Amino acid sequence: MEAKAFMNDNVLLWNVKMVAAKLGCSLMHVRRLSETGQMPAAVRVGTLVRWRRVEIEEWIAGGCKRQGEATCPPK
Repeated sequence: MEAKAFMNDNVLLWNVKMVAAKLGCSLMHVRRLSETGQMPAAVRVGTLVRWRRVEIEEWIAGGCKRQGEATCPPK
């Protein structure tokens, strides 16, 4: 099944395929972003790695800023 088939508001946790589909990038790129702290932290459920849908959507809406990066108000 395609990751986009699971993209709906009822899914609270996204897997790497779903995040990659939302970002329009490769699975490896999502893993690199995660490993380097450039995106919201993953949640571990046993051996599974998932991301909170709401956090990913907020991160994208905010311009995909590196996590922990200070944001300056516009002048």
